[in-house]
Amino acid sequence: MCAAFELVAMWGEKMVESSMEMANNSSDTPSIEANEDFSYPSGAKEEGLPWTVAKGQDTFTPISSILSFSRVPDPHSLELWLKVDGEIRQKGSTEDMIFKIPFLISHISSIMTLLEGDVIHTGTPKGVGPVKVSQKIEVGITGILDVHFDVGRRQNI
Repeated sequence: MCAAFELVAMWGEKMVESSMEMANNSSDTPSIEANEDFSYPSGAKEEGLPWTVAKGQDTFTPISSILSFSRVPDPHSLELWLKVDGEIRQKGSTEDMIFKIPFLISHISSIMTLLEGDVIHTGTPKGVGPVKVSQKIEVGITGILDVHFDVGRRQNI
């Protein structure tokens, strides 16, 4: 199993074919969250199979509490990090994002309608790596958010 940290934007209103200016100036600005993006790539990568199973298993996308943009001084200047058992595995800045959040909102809403509560995964810094059951994961946005959890095995119901 592999772990990666992503900044997630959650949209707060219906948006269809938004311009970048509209995305920047919306009265209902998006919020952000920390997302731990797990995947189980064996099979998908080696055998050329779809990534749906590798990315879509139960518990594979835990998302932190929602942070209003008003709590974030500049969403394009945030330090993101991920630790496994206390060791830094990923560290990066939203300054290095290839696509900024307003562009993502504008582009995605030109293809499909964004509805209240939709989430946009914005990508991950370098350093994606393996994790094992019982390891301790910590992800954060420096000075704003810390999230802690243990890697567990899926429970059969």
